[in-house]
Amino acid sequence: MSHAKAALDSLSFHEGCYAGEIYFPWIDMNCSFVLEEFLGDVPNENCLPEIQAFLDWDDSLQEKLEEASRRYALHICRERNQDSTRYVSAELIGEHCFPMEVSLQILDQGSIVIVELDCDWEIEHGMGWLVQSGKSVAYVGPFDGANLPFALAHPNEPMNFAGNKQ
Repeated sequence: MSHAKAALDSLSFHEGCYAGEIYFPWIDMNCSFVLEEFLGDVPNENCLPEIQAFLDWDDSLQEKLEEASRRYALHICRERNQDSTRYVSAELIGEHCFPMEVSLQILDQGSIVIVELDCDWEIEHGMGWLVQSGKSVAYVGPFDGANLPFALAHPNEPMNFAGNKQ
């Protein structure tokens, strides 16, 4: 069975949304998965292409997420006057953060994937990624799920390291 089909099959309705687990290729293991919005009454095979799009994130997208995550880590270290030498390499940033949940919203105009991550440089807020239609990094910064859609309307916000070249 494909990872996309396994994620779809794992979903069950719980506390107002469909939740299950999904394979996360970057860490080569499963994490929590929430299907927040989708077209139709219940999740079905029509969701598979958007789930697969997440699973197929390419190296270029991963590199952009890693570099933006590195900039976020360096910013926090500078702000707190902490040693930042372990965050110098974007390729190694994955050793310092761990995906907790992947949320997928399937909309008429494309999909939005929100990834909540624990990271060792920001224990309290963690980190959030927002990726549009599997291709465009819209947000990397402190995780606040309620405010992540704000990033779509305000891409140049100082704490959005997707476009912030600090």
